Amino acid sequence: MPAWQDVNKYSIYRVKLDNKSRPRVVKKGKSDVIDYFINPDGSLIARERYNNKTNVHRVEAYRDGDWHEIYREEAELRSRAISGLTPDKKSLVIKSFHPKLQRWGYFKMSLQNGEISPPIFIREDADVESLITDVNRVVYGVAYSGFKPSYEFFDKKLTQKFDAIAKSMPENSFILSDYSESWDSFIFRFEGNGSVGDFYKYSDDGFGCITTSRNNIKSEQVHPVVVKHIKARDGLTIPTLVTMPIGFETKNLPAIMLPHGGPESYDRLAFDWQAQFFASQGYVVIQPQFRGSSGFGEAHTMMGEGQWGLKMQDDLTDALKSLVDEGMVNPDRVCIVGASYGGYAALAGLQYKRDLDSP
Repeated sequence: MPAWQDVNKYSIYRVKLDNKSRPRVVKKGKSDVIDYFINPDGSLIARERYNNKTNVHRVEAYRDGDWHEIYREEAELRSRAISGLTPDKKSLVIKSFHPKLQRWGYFKMSLQNGEISPPIFIREDADVESLITDVNRVVYGVAYSGFKPSYEFFDKKLTQKFDAIAKSMPENSFILSDYSESWDSFIFRFEGNGSVGDFYKYSDDGFGCITTSRNNIKSEQVHPVVVKHIKARDGLTIPTLVTMPIGFETKNLPAIMLPHGGPESYDRLAFDWQAQFFASQGYVVIQPQFRGSSGFGEAHTMMGEGQWGLKMQDDLTDALKSLVDEGMVNPDRVCIVGASYGGYAALAGLQYKRDLDSP
């Protein structure tokens, strides 16, 4: 384990968990070391260093009993973050920004010479939401953002298997919850239309239900959620979730605008208890992913800079107007409710959009 040997050495210790013997230093470190990568047997792989005084960021690989520098950059703000190891442990997995795609992606850095590969995990239509790793920070793949998560792995056959599962249930999303060490079985949480949040185990034998998140709600009571892509007044596309109340004609209905918090967050195609409750009372529930939301690209997020109560608020207004024009929503029976940033948006709506107020 890494720990401070004193104020000047961030070192590697060996700690015996079955007795009270004193931890022993096995490799002395430096004051600017910020991370280590180590094999399960305790052998060293690499370390990352950053000097706050000189702004020097470096990566060193351990071989032949010594540290060898494979990467160096002088930068006040680091442009690359070391995130994990490739499955073959020949490279580090690093996070960096791709200027052309305007998205963060993942690349490989060779432990032999520091050579950085083209992006291995990046998409034009989604952000990387999270890395899929084990306890030793070996990276197996990534989960991408979006109303429905999608997955990509170093193992292309595994990617194909996950794609096939997603295509077999297009109105649902599935979230990887756990997996076997050999990756021959997985546990998913299924969300979306007709689901209250159900857990399934998948293996070569197929799917088997384990349990459900809400035993007291039947699948036929789940109100359907549709995805709409609404154009704001300046042409920006606002991805929007709309929850429709069961048993009502989708015409001239009362509506509740439900902006998410953050604001750098986003809603997902899942069992949203607030949206489902409001829909059970006969309301259309509108959840726009206004500019400033995450999950739809860095550009979409950055468009929210300085736009609280301004264009971010316009996006909510434009989403509502679109559904009014469609004939779905009664403009005289609309309100807005939210928490955190959503609460701010609700108050801002009353202050800045008084022409939309209704009794």
